[in-house]
Amino acid sequence: MTIHEALKNPNPCAGGAACTCGPGKYFVSCIDGDEYYLMAGPYATHQEAQRLRRKAQDIAESHDPRAFWMAWGVCVLPDDTTRIGVLNKFNLI
Repeated sequence: MTIHEALKNPNPCAGGAACTCGPGKYFVSCIDGDEYYLMAGPYATHQEAQRLRRKAQDIAESHDPRAFWMAWGVCVLPDDTTRIGVLNKFNLI
């Protein structure tokens, strides 16, 4: 599964206590037009990624005000994904 495919597969689950999302690596993601970014992660659960979504957005906005206009959410990639979030890479989250 590509990141584009993951971002196009919306999940109505909000990552709450009743979350039944399957295995994978969860990321806080954002979309800016045709560009996508894995901003934070990977996390073991949807709940953990969802819990940190607002924090990741706030950190991104403090470094680049354009982040306010991006679409923020959570996506899941396969367990064999080796990517890490942009904010994690720079030890910002």
